[in-house]
Amino acid sequence: MNTIWKRFAAIASLVILILFILFVINQTAQVVGLAEKVNPSLGAVVLWGLLILYAVLIVIPISLFLRLPRSLKPPRSEDTPEFATYLETLKGRLASNPLLTGENLSNREDIEKALGLLERRPTRSFNGLLECFYHDRHLTERTARHLPRPVRPIPDGLADCATLLPETYPAGSPSALRQCGRYGICGRRAR
Repeated sequence: MNTIWKRFAAIASLVILILFILFVINQTAQVVGLAEKVNPSLGAVVLWGLLILYAVLIVIPISLFLRLPRSLKPPRSEDTPEFATYLETLKGRLASNPLLTGENLSNREDIEKALGLLERRPTRSFNGLLECFYHDRHLTERTARHLPRPVRPIPDGLADCATLLPETYPAGSPSALRQCGRYGICGRRAR
């Protein structure tokens, strides 16, 4: 069943890609035709300019993707000599991470601690975003009582997010509003 969906997704993405290429060719032909009506040499300049632009837009992402380092696969056993090489490579990659500047990465425990820090970082950011949604919903519900016309509330799916919020910032506290301003979601500046 899973392979059927993968095959369907591959075919659908191929059809969308072909349609997009046809759309780009059509639009390019129209722009070049419009430029040729103004001046025939202008049409050639526009055509070559667009072709160079398309080539750059295709080559740059592909080259950036190919320059990415390969993913590290830990060896099956920690007793093999490849495990020491794996740890050294992982240590080098973690040392280049700007979020871990100043962290000690001298032994395996320090490396595991740094990996734990990197795992917790997105959770903190996500919790801050959830808190901003919670405050926006609270503000909407509070101001809706004073408006003459009904206000469309934030969808109910976001109300459940309040249970996931960290307890560090109670609702409406200045530090909670600062967090919202830091993430730039609430639409108001922190004071």
